[in-house]
Amino acid sequence: METMFTEIEQETLDIDWFFTNHEYIGFGASGGGLLPASVAKSKENNELLWLYFNDLPERCETRINPHLNKIIKEPDERYLFGFLEMARRGIFAFDRTKSGNYSVAIPVNPIKIDELPSDLIEILSKTSYQGDMEMAININLFS
Repeated sequence: METMFTEIEQETLDIDWFFTNHEYIGFGASGGGLLPASVAKSKENNELLWLYFNDLPERCETRINPHLNKIIKEPDERYLFGFLEMARRGIFAFDRTKSGNYSVAIPVNPIKIDELPSDLIEILSKTSYQGDMEMAININLFS
């Protein structure tokens, strides 16, 4: 039986979650905001994805969103740490602010979804972003 993230948990915790545009993988920090319904319905699936991606070795350099200092005042190393860790593993990293989900770190050599085990592809495919992840600054289009 799957355990859901409650609305209270979503509104009070900064939950790490994952999605795909059916080519690449994205990582988001919820910033105490509501998760996509497909993520909120299963803590177990989210944990499975987090464990898998967190255990991947670093594979590439990253680029920081050049517009980030207009969104986050003075993003320091402490703020950037987790986002850069995911991006070094090949995952596009986003953070939620009051006005949307913004790109923080971009992997130079991103993981493609077809590199993942089929059970993880199935979970990720439930939360899809309809757009070009490489060009995304603000993501808000989930299905």
